Amino acid sequence: MKKKSFLYAILMMAVMFASCAKDPERHELQMLYPTTAYHYADETSDSLQFLTYDSWRASTDETEWISTVGQSSGDVKYDYYTRLLVTVGVNMQPNLSNVTRRGYVRVTSYKYEGYASFIQYGFLNVTRPEYTAKTYMSEYNSVPRTVEFCLTDSATWLVDSLSFTTQKAWTLTLKNQADSEWITAEQTSGAAGHHLVTLNMTENTSAEERKATFVLSSSDINTEIIVCQLGKSDDDIEPVPNS
Repeated sequence: MKKKSFLYAILMMAVMFASCAKDPERHELQMLYPTTAYHYADETSDSLQFLTYDSWRASTDETEWISTVGQSSGDVKYDYYTRLLVTVGVNMQPNLSNVTRRGYVRVTSYKYEGYASFIQYGFLNVTRPEYTAKTYMSEYNSVPRTVEFCLTDSATWLVDSLSFTTQKAWTLTLKNQADSEWITAEQTSGAAGHHLVTLNMTENTSAEERKATFVLSSSDINTEIIVCQLGKSDDDIEPVPNS
């Protein structure tokens, strides 16, 4: 009886080993982040993540402005039970073109290819005023290719503000110094970070509107912001005190 039990155990072990030997190989490339990442013109770093069982390589054809940082490939000894989480750094040059651009980082592993898309706007992160899209990227109808920033005030409105965030030090200048006769900014330079800059204006006593263009500069990127003060009409209220 013991001999039969021993032979049965050996037979079952042989069946298990045979079953394991027939297990199919696992090969996978699962892109985790990003599908599409969005950055302002002065934002220059990000990363991508993926899962794989195999050796891998990350590369890009857009080497003039986007590249991988650090390890861009890995030699992996295949293991049915081990799936790797890989993070690859991505570096972007500041976008000086004023036009939104898109680049890809391609990941190859085993017989698979995956793509991470990076969109870098051609303007700085200005939140007041909000941008108006002039043209769109044809592939993404909701992504602006070129934009305009315009802040509009009434003839008697004397105080307003700009809001923006930069990655490095910034300056704010008037494109035409003659406009300084009716509009000035209380702060014209600063360090990286979020800023709210107060604008002071004089009353527009003319029926004609007037415009001034500020240039926000950071990391050699120039983003124009237009301030428009409407002409005076009979319906205008008294000026807002500059206080």
